[in-house]
Amino acid sequence: MDYKSLSSFALSEQLSDFSLTLSGESQPSKLSAHRLLLAANSPLFFKLFAEDPKIEGVALPVPVNSVSGQTTKEFFENTLKFIYGEQTLESLRQLGLNENNAFRFFSASTLLDFTTASKIVSDFIEAKAFADSNLLPSLLEAIKFGQQHWVFKLVQKTAQEMKRILANDELRKVLLAVPFDEMKALLSRNDLEVANEDSVFNFVLEYIRFREQLPQNPKENYEKETISTDKAVAPQGEAKPAESKPGDPKPAEAKPTPT
Repeated sequence: MDYKSLSSFALSEQLSDFSLTLSGESQPSKLSAHRLLLAANSPLFFKLFAEDPKIEGVALPVPVNSVSGQTTKEFFENTLKFIYGEQTLESLRQLGLNENNAFRFFSASTLLDFTTASKIVSDFIEAKAFADSNLLPSLLEAIKFGQQHWVFKLVQKTAQEMKRILANDELRKVLLAVPFDEMKALLSRNDLEVANEDSVFNFVLEYIRFREQLPQNPKENYEKETISTDKAVAPQGEAKPAESKPGDPKPAEAKPTPT
């Protein structure tokens, strides 16, 4: 090992004085880390060490199952490696960042509160996710990983592109995969751009039929949860989610737990 290279210490037990345990399965994975690097890159860990100087590790409430060929452990390993090297977009690309996994990297960096990594990934998402070809897949990924800040922005952009989306059969099929709550928020927006109200009404019928056929989604009560098809009507109780800034720590339930 080259002890003159900071990157050589990434994930190494050499001089490691802290551990991150990825909980979620019967045999949690443990990653070695160094307190100084964590504190220098994460306000969350800086505060944690200041409040409890003797703490030796934390448990991160994340699953470690394989996702698209990579485990969550590998995403966290690569996010940790980032703070041991040159902190640039190119270094994140070398660690595997791309259009298909950006929200996974964003989830890892925001949970760890790595501000520089979160900002770089956020800028990357901003540049890539809103392109015409990436808009709906990005929305589905943001929903999947609970990134409400991005869900709100992508729903807003989707509303502005609905005329184009509804006119394209392939895009309509992708749009059908949007979960009910987000679809309701989308179709309830008063800035929905469509050719006419009939196009929205026909899509709603198509969406309901599609949802009823999904085995994992029992038939919803559409009498109670109705979707407005009148774009001239103001949204019914649409509440804008609290917009977290890139780098903000995850909500309380997802915070690391001392071990």
